[in-house]
Amino acid sequence: MIALILGILASYACGAIPFGILVTRIARGVDVRDFGSGSTGFTNVFRVTGAFPAAIVALLDVGKGLASSAFIAPALYPGNMPISEIQFQVVCGCAAVIGHIYTVFAGFKGGKGVLTSLGVCIAILPLEVAVAVIVFGVVFFVTRYISAGSLMASASLPVTLLVEKYVLGHQIDSTLLIFSIALFAVIAYAHRQNIVRLIHGEENKFKRVNVK
Repeated sequence: MIALILGILASYACGAIPFGILVTRIARGVDVRDFGSGSTGFTNVFRVTGAFPAAIVALLDVGKGLASSAFIAPALYPGNMPISEIQFQVVCGCAAVIGHIYTVFAGFKGGKGVLTSLGVCIAILPLEVAVAVIVFGVVFFVTRYISAGSLMASASLPVTLLVEKYVLGHQIDSTLLIFSIALFAVIAYAHRQNIVRLIHGEENKFKRVNVK
């Protein structure tokens, strides 16, 4: 139980590091939350600072999720718990995503959790991530909406796992299926305002904003 608590706390703290805020302040001397959507995630950082700082944020945000599931969880897993190591990795990964979305370091208002979720999935669902990246690329190319691409990519994870399990006959751990469904629900909830704007045709396309 102590290992589980430590894993959750360490992963949450890792996910909660507001790289979007830190990088934007260093790059432009402004608070990214004052512009665009007000989010601290990659898309809004790009709008405020441009491609290079946004790319750094993207890598760091992916790294938070990857670190939680690929390094923190295995390091703390004692081996004599009532849950498996993959379940422990999932729990730590979820804690990192929640930390990113509801960061204690920025008034519990962070990004949408997509890139941190990507990092978690790279650690535990690498094949399914490849499919999700393709889905994201196609949707974004057609619509130019990051939000639409992110939603469809996250939705593709449980769909891919279901196809693998029930169509291709692969052995899929039920924990991973539950995780993928829960992850889509969390990302969809984090994008709830984007969904409303998409429905009404008011969503912002992927482009820079003027920062003075």
